Amino acid sequence: MKKYKVLLFDADGTLLDFKKAQSQALCAVLKMHGISPDDAILQKYAEINDSLWKAYERGEILRSQIGITRFKRLFKWAGLVYSEELGIEEDYRTRLALGHDLLKNAFEVCAALHKKYDMYIITNGNTHTQIPRLAECGLAPFFKKNFISEAMNCRKPERLFFDTVVGDIGCTKAEALIIGDSLSSDILGGINAGIDTCWFNPEGNPAPEDCRPTMEIRSLTELLSILM
Repeated sequence: MKKYKVLLFDADGTLLDFKKAQSQALCAVLKMHGISPDDAILQKYAEINDSLWKAYERGEILRSQIGITRFKRLFKWAGLVYSEELGIEEDYRTRLALGHDLLKNAFEVCAALHKKYDMYIITNGNTHTQIPRLAECGLAPFFKKNFISEAMNCRKPERLFFDTVVGDIGCTKAEALIIGDSLSSDILGGINAGIDTCWFNPEGNPAPEDCRPTMEIRSLTELLSILM
């Protein structure tokens, strides 16, 4: 096993339960605006939001356009009248910042690994949303710094994002391992930047031929047997 010194952890979907945070925030905000949060509208929002983030990763839209667009599209689909004066995007982000539940074994695994490795968070997203979530989830003592795309003016999977991270840390790419759940941002980004990757793949989905991670895990606890 190659000896790494630095672990670069994605946040949402890898350590933080983003699906739960998103669902709770969306339900609360829709109710605030007199809209019933049924399964259909929750599923449609998830589809719209995911498609916009994928477009952001591909460099097709700005990060700011995600917030502007997602509720417009959702309201149009639901046959509702949308207005920015509603403030629904701002209400949603405020609620989302409160969602800091961890995925299974995230705390225990990070607590063990930080004794041996320098660990950092690498995340796309809104700074004002991510900072409170990362501060409140209980993992802050294990990580030396949070790298958030909005604050860096670059994003995963851009090579510039990862070059900036390792340059700031002062490590070589050979000393670092990226751990994340997203093939399109974490794994492809690492491959393009020349950094080893570990794909957190709890559902056991197949990886495409052009995006093969260095290693793959189904549960976070597997990291302990691999890295300790």
